[in-house]
Amino acid sequence: MPATMTALFGGTGPDWESCEVPVPKAGPGQVLVRARAVALNNADAAMLADADPTAGDTGKKYQAGFEFAGEIVAVGDGVAVLAATGGQGVELVLDHVGGQTFADCLPAARIDGAVINIGRLDTAESTINLDTPSYRHMRLRGVSFGFTRATELGAIIAAAGEQLLPAVADGRVRPLIDGALTFDTAARAAVRLRSHQAHGKLVLIVP
Repeated sequence: MPATMTALFGGTGPDWESCEVPVPKAGPGQVLVRARAVALNNADAAMLADADPTAGDTGKKYQAGFEFAGEIVAVGDGVAVLAATGGQGVELVLDHVGGQTFADCLPAARIDGAVINIGRLDTAESTINLDTPSYRHMRLRGVSFGFTRATELGAIIAAAGEQLLPAVADGRVRPLIDGALTFDTAARAAVRLRSHQAHGKLVLIVP
């Protein structure tokens, strides 16, 4: 295993800066992942702006990236690694947009189904017809992975590995990728992210 790795840091200017840093160690209850690609979120653009010293913001340097794909290369004490194996409406609707889209999602859920709001790309305000969830005995829930408690997030990731990855592997679920760039072109990715024109995930290939 190499002693150093390339990482992107915010807090030095309007864009990320590529730096060589030591490879971390897996502590108790932790795993070390060799990232192959990272996906960008709107939160990345907000964090980059909030830390930009040239715009009068914090100037606090931080290592970017919290959504990634790769393989586990080391585990800490006490870690068990799970291997991924390969008219009525739907049981579960995931809304990433908010606003009117959230209201429009309600009729798509079946009786006893659920609608979960994850993102609010449009607006955090929505007007809904309360008859729809009431008559259909629906469950409504809001989550934000940026504020999810560690134990809950761990359970979500474990369940995704068991239940979602097989569907990705056999083609039932196909990720939508807006574009794949490199660390050298991360500034272009930030511009695209800020434009709110991306359709699907922006991915940075890890060197």
